[in-house]
Amino acid sequence: MRVVSVDEELESDALAAVSLHKAARDEGLDRLFDRVELGPAVAKALSELSDAHRIVVILVDVEGQGYAKAAKALHLPIGTV
Repeated sequence: MRVVSVDEELESDALAAVSLHKAARDEGLDRLFDRVELGPAVAKALSELSDAHRIVVILVDVEGQGYAKAAKALHLPIGTV
């Protein structure tokens, strides 16, 4: 068993962060975000919304429907959506 000091662990974390930052800079942020799994964070955020807000976010942001189409489907004025 190898004993690792707190300083070594912090240094390892710092090197990993620098490596991630360099990859983001080299490849562009869009490619970095493609590799990050956002599903759990999105699911948690959606679960914290009221039912009325959740359905609008799902229709517009998740399913990609426009505001007008979502408003029509929900029988709401477009300004409410």
